[in-house]
Amino acid sequence: MLLALTLAMAVLAFLAWRNGGPLFSLTIAWLVCLTPVAIGIINYEYLAYATNLYVWMIGLAVIGFVLGTAGAASLNPAPAVGPQRDHDWDADLAKWLPVAKFCLVASAFAILNTLLNFRDLGIGVGDLAVIREGVITAESANIYARLAAITTWACFLCFAFAIYFRHKLTLGQFAMYASTSVGIFLSTLTVAGRGSVFQFVLLTLFLETMRARKLPTEVAKRQFATRMAILALGGAFIVYVTMNRSAGNDDLTTKADLYLRYFSAYLNPTLEQALTSVSYGVRDFVAETIIYISHPAPLFSVFVEIDFGPLAWGIHDFPFVFRQFEPFFNYSVLEVYNQKTFFLTGQGVIGVGWVTSLASLLLDYGPIGMFIFLFGQGFAGQWAWSRVRQGRGFGSVLVAVLFMVAAVYLPYMPLFSDTNMFLLLGFLLVVRLTRMRPRFVAPRVDRALQD
Repeated sequence: MLLALTLAMAVLAFLAWRNGGPLFSLTIAWLVCLTPVAIGIINYEYLAYATNLYVWMIGLAVIGFVLGTAGAASLNPAPAVGPQRDHDWDADLAKWLPVAKFCLVASAFAILNTLLNFRDLGIGVGDLAVIREGVITAESANIYARLAAITTWACFLCFAFAIYFRHKLTLGQFAMYASTSVGIFLSTLTVAGRGSVFQFVLLTLFLETMRARKLPTEVAKRQFATRMAILALGGAFIVYVTMNRSAGNDDLTTKADLYLRYFSAYLNPTLEQALTSVSYGVRDFVAETIIYISHPAPLFSVFVEIDFGPLAWGIHDFPFVFRQFEPFFNYSVLEVYNQKTFFLTGQGVIGVGWVTSLASLLLDYGPIGMFIFLFGQGFAGQWAWSRVRQGRGFGSVLVAVLFMVAAVYLPYMPLFSDTNMFLLLGFLLVVRLTRMRPRFVAPRVDRALQD
């Protein structure tokens, strides 16, 4: 049944390839997640005893998303010939330059507070195991960590602004706005993780794809090196974190072996032998990567069989919002999360892995609510994508990028449960819906560009 679902995703990806957009991103992400398990590259012991309910739930979720994208495409069709080539880059830059300046200040604030957080903890960035022990296991975050957490989203916007308008910015302006990406890497180091940098890589990839559609081919080709350098930087950082976190074990058990044990998994013997013949380092890196990309669906197979009790109505999908109201109501976001972990652990599986974003939706809204939510996400993502193909500017492009990243995240976790992504989308929507952006526009484009 899982193999049939994987083949259906492949067919859907082929059909969505020409249009691109969030549906294509979703199907590719599910293929990455499901294929290693479906073809036996890795085996999870408890999956052999699972029912097919998890497969039907994934199918229901994808159907909801497909219907949402189809509805948006019918109401707001994109031109068949692609986006307009006469995009007014100068006017678009003038509209968003003051917003970028505001976010530049917020980014500097985020970077400063992250550095102060490291100083107060008395740790450096060389040993990620120490960072995890000093930060993640702390009972509460200090004031600097909290302030940095609610302003790092601005680093993403500044970096996106620099990348999108780089052919219109001077070298100094580009360097100033692009340098705010330091805040993204620092925020990732504070939890010894890879999440923010993975978002950085996806944002760059999708932003460049949309930007290239608006530029003459020769201009887009000239900037290929910059695009590859940015992606290589993000990829190298992810590899560094993976290797650093796997180092320093006092016994003979590697980090990959620990993960295989925790997730009750084992690699295909032929693959295991092939990787080991190359080197144990390669084997450990590949094994850890396969576990990370493939474990959500098997865990979800256990999750769907558990009765978690009353619905949480948004706590799992929007924890940042609910944390703000904890002092006024009788609930705890942390306790709700720990309850999910407790129930999964009680079934003999690891409780702290990703269980797909569908798990959060089911916990918050139930199967019908999950279907409606994903219909809405598919609709919103396709609507934003259609506007980009119609030739809309930076704001529409960045909203479309966020929904495409959210589609990639669906097999793993809800993107907007991440504070940075939630606040970034919220800021963009506030700017656009309240019409703040037009009031920022300078009287003359050339004057705005000289600021």
